[in-house]
This record gives sequence, structure tokens and C-alpha cells, in this order.
Amino acid sequence: MLDTTTQTAHTIQIELLAQEIVSRLQNTEPGHCARVDFLTGTEAQAIWHYISKHHLTTGVAFHILTTNRTIAQADPLYITTDKAIEIRNRKLERLCLFIPSDIVDAAPSSIANSFAPIDGRTLYSLVLKQVRNKLTPELTGTVSSVFSRLRSMTGISEKQRLDFTLALLVQMQAGETA
Repeated sequence: MLDTTTQTAHTIQIELLAQEIVSRLQNTEPGHCARVDFLTGTEAQAIWHYISKHHLTTGVAFHILTTNRTIAQADPLYITTDKAIEIRNRKLERLCLFIPSDIVDAAPSSIANSFAPIDGRTLYSLVLKQVRNKLTPELTGTVSSVFSRLRSMTGISEKQRLDFTLALLVQMQAGETA
């Protein structure tokens, strides 16, 4: 059952993150460029696939930044910094660029100055609030109790808090909580 719970929690997380990202791009003009920071490449891929599969928005090009030109040429999901800047400079379409947290390159700094930031850590916090609002009062109390004990510990990320809360939500939905 744990594998199903994890997969379902992951699916919910990706769905909610995708919706938050798309909401930030609504009502923007052609030429608007945004970058999503502080998500992993795996998360960026999953969000891209979710947005594409469910047709959450039109008129926005979603890409994941890569430093590998071969990957960018072989897979339209990926884009190099040069190509992203070229699209931005043309100002013909809206662009959302995922910058995976493992990218180590000086070029993204040129993107940082001209792309509106969407902070992945903030997205985790917003999604965490949404998930907590779906819990029963009893589970909300449990989450509050656990989180209050974790406050004194360093290194507990919003993503880890979200993972914990999503696992409770999935168990609640499956009728596996008291």
C-alpha cells in the first residue's frame, strides 16, 4: 500500500504545483517570461507533462533549462540559455522556463534579470496550505503538533512537510486514518 500512497501523493503534489504555476501565467501578455526556481529536474518534467496532458493553459511555451545542447536538440522539452534568451528577445510568445535546482551555470544569471521569478519554495508553502485545508480537524491537529515539534530542528524543508501532509491526505481519502 505504501507505493500506491506515495504515487498518489506525488500525483497530487504535481497537480497542485502545476496549477499554481499556471495561475501565475494567466492574463500575461505575449513576451512575458517567467522562470521557476528551486524545483528538481524530475519535478519540472512531471509538472511539464501534467500541464501538457491536461491542457491547463494555451499560448505558453514551457521548457526545462539544460546546459547540454545535444539534449536540447533531441527533446523539445529542453532548451538552452541562448535559445531561451532568443525567445525572450522576440517577445512573440509567453515562456515559462524551469531552472532545475541542480543546474550549475553562470548563464542563468542573465535569465534571472529578465524572467519573472516563481519560487518553488513558495509554491511548496502554498500547496502545503491547500493540502492542510483538505484534512479533517483531527489530522490538522496532528500535523500542527508534528510541525511544532519540528520547529526546533534545522533542515526540515517545506517539501518534506508537504510530503508528510500529502501522505496523511492520501491515507485519509483511502479511509485509513482514525
